[in-house]
Amino acid sequence: MKIKKISGIILAALTAFAFASCAIDGTANDGSQAEDRLSHGYEEHSTVEDGPGAPFKTFSGCGVQLWVTDWDPANPTNPTCTGDVEDNAFVITGCLNYWGGQFGAFNEMSGVEFDMSKVAKVTFDAKASTAGKGLIFSVRLGDEIVNELKDFNVTTEYKTYSLQVTNPITSPTTEVFRLQGITDNGAVIGGKNVKTYIKNVAFFDSDGKEITPKIVK
Repeated sequence: MKIKKISGIILAALTAFAFASCAIDGTANDGSQAEDRLSHGYEEHSTVEDGPGAPFKTFSGCGVQLWVTDWDPANPTNPTCTGDVEDNAFVITGCLNYWGGQFGAFNEMSGVEFDMSKVAKVTFDAKASTAGKGLIFSVRLGDEIVNELKDFNVTTEYKTYSLQVTNPITSPTTEVFRLQGITDNGAVIGGKNVKTYIKNVAFFDSDGKEITPKIVK
C-alpha cells in the first residue's frame, strides 16, 4: 500500500491543556479517552510506503499521533507544534513545551496491533536544528514503559542512538515506539523555529539480525 508521505488530520483546541491530559504517560489508548483527546487536539499522519516509510530504515511505516501542550495565543485554534516528512525523516517543528509523537496504530492503521516480541534492540538517528538535551525514546506495551532512553543529548548533525530492549514486549502492542520532547528545566529541544529530526529507526533480534514489527491484527 502506498500513501503520500504525509496525510494530516488536525484537530485543535481553543485553549492549552496540561501534559498529563495528553495521556502520553496516562491511561492506555483503548478509546475511552477519545472524546477528551478530541477536545484538546492533536495531529495525525501517515508514513506508509511500498518501501521503507519515514522514519524507518526498513519497515514500511505506520500512523503517527503528535501531541502538544502549547498553543499559539494569537492563533489558538492551531497547535504550535507540527509534523512533516523530509528525506525519510519525521520532523517535529515549533514545539514550545512538552510534545510527544506516538508511532503505531493511528490514522489509516487504526485498530492494528504489532508483534514486537522478538525485538532486542532499536537504533535510530536523531538531530535538532538547535543542539540540546531533553528527548525520550521508548518502546511500550500500551502506556506501560518497557524500555526507554531518557533525556539524551542531540546535536545539529545526525547521530545514531541505541536502545537495548532488555524487558521483552510480551504481548501485541498498538505502538511501535514513542518519541517525546521535554523542553523545560533548561532543555532546549523545542522553540518557535526549532526542528527535531528522527530517521533510520531499525529493529534487531537477539542475534543482531534486523527485523521489522509484524502486524498481527
